[in-house]
Amino acid sequence: MFRLSNTYAWISLASIVLVAVVLSAVYRHFAVANLISMGERDTVALTHAFANSLEPRWFDWVDEASTLPADTVRADERTAALLALTKQQMHGTDVAKIKIYGLNGHTAFSTELKQIGEDKSGNNGYLAARAGRAATELTHRDKFSAFDKVVENRNLLSAYIPLRHRETAQVRVVFELYSDVTELMQDINRTQAWVTAVVTLALAVLYGLLFLVVRVADKLIRSQYDQLQQNAHALGQTRDELEQSVRERTAQLEQTNAGLVSAWNAAQRATQVKGEFLGEISHALREPLSGLIGSANRLSASALDASQRHHMEHIQSCSEALRGAVERSLWRAAPAAEPPGRASARAETSASTVG
Repeated sequence: MFRLSNTYAWISLASIVLVAVVLSAVYRHFAVANLISMGERDTVALTHAFANSLEPRWFDWVDEASTLPADTVRADERTAALLALTKQQMHGTDVAKIKIYGLNGHTAFSTELKQIGEDKSGNNGYLAARAGRAATELTHRDKFSAFDKVVENRNLLSAYIPLRHRETAQVRVVFELYSDVTELMQDINRTQAWVTAVVTLALAVLYGLLFLVVRVADKLIRSQYDQLQQNAHALGQTRDELEQSVRERTAQLEQTNAGLVSAWNAAQRATQVKGEFLGEISHALREPLSGLIGSANRLSASALDASQRHHMEHIQSCSEALRGAVERSLWRAAPAAEPPGRASARAETSASTVG
């Protein structure tokens, strides 16, 4: 029999796990998307605030440095001054690294000096910012060189921000900022864990309530199924008993029929014997009767007195009555052996022969 409670238990458990995982993943997706969106807005605002604090000569230096050899740029005192200014401006913020690119894609400045001179002209983020659009990306780094130290196991939000010329509105340089969002990601992870736990608990409570309903329904179905099985078994026993009774009754009827056939055959034989006996008797009586009747008829035609004629007529009437009784006896015995029509015809033939 189909076990409703067991099937429901496994399917519901799998559904709860699946729903919890899906909801957790959906929450994380939207939380991370919101974090990236907010980080992009904050980074853009921070970049513009930092850019507004810089003098125009620094942008002129970036344009020049993007075309100079990397070692020359690193050794220049203006790079050291810009590095000091950058650390001062970004102190106390979540910014872990700043890089500035010229319009040719070369790294003109980086808080990690060894990266100065790198060619990023093929980088998708740089290309998007070079076209005037901000681009962000969330990454995880096992090790990362920040302003003054190497940090480990950090979540970083990198943003490529275009800075435009105040008068022409043309993109002048591209800023790349790395913001440390590890704590925000940890908050998202904790919130995700809480959301998953609450959703799982709510689904577990719902599962428990539904499981009780299903279990009661399962017991009711099982009880009805058992009752149907018992009824079917009882019906089968009744059918077997009825079939046995029919077989016994059929056997009795066959025995009775055999007895009736035997009795019928015996009756037929008795009737046949009776007919043969009556035939022999009638045959034995016919010739004397025929002779007696013939003699009586011849005597009645002769000259007789009144007394003799009276006796002769009495003899004739008695002979005719006896012959009629014999014919009737043959006719009664005739149906078991031959049709009454043939017996009658034969009796008439005999009578005419006697006459």
